Amino acid sequence: MIRCILPLPVPELDRQFRFGVWMSVSEDSWRIYEAGFKTGQYEKDICFSYLMHEIPDYEGSLNLECELRFQPDAKRPLVHIYEAEHPLYRAQQRGVTAAQVHAWIERVHDIGKGSG
Repeated sequence: MIRCILPLPVPELDRQFRFGVWMSVSEDSWRIYEAGFKTGQYEKDICFSYLMHEIPDYEGSLNLECELRFQPDAKRPLVHIYEAEHPLYRAQQRGVTAAQVHAWIERVHDIGKGSG
C-alpha cells in the first residue's frame, strides 16, 4: 500500500481538491516506489494500482483501477483513475463543485453541528 493523492479539479475555483488515499500496488511497484522515493528517480514513472477507499458520494469507488504517477522531491504519487463507467472517473475528468468540496470538509470537521 502507498499513500497517494487523488486530485479532483474544481473548475469554478480554478483549483484542485486533493483526497489523501491509500492505493494497493504489487510488490514490484512497491519496490520501485521505495527505491526512488528519496532520490526522486524511479525505474518506472507509473504503475497500476487499486483505490482502497470508498470516496464519499461516489459509491463503488473501492477497488477502482488506477494509474499511479510517481513524483519527484519526496511528493506523494498522484492517482489517475482508468477510464470507467463510474462517477468518480467522470468527476476527475470534468471536476466537482465548490459546494461538494465544502460538504466534504463539513463532514470531516463536523462543521455546523452543535457540540453537546
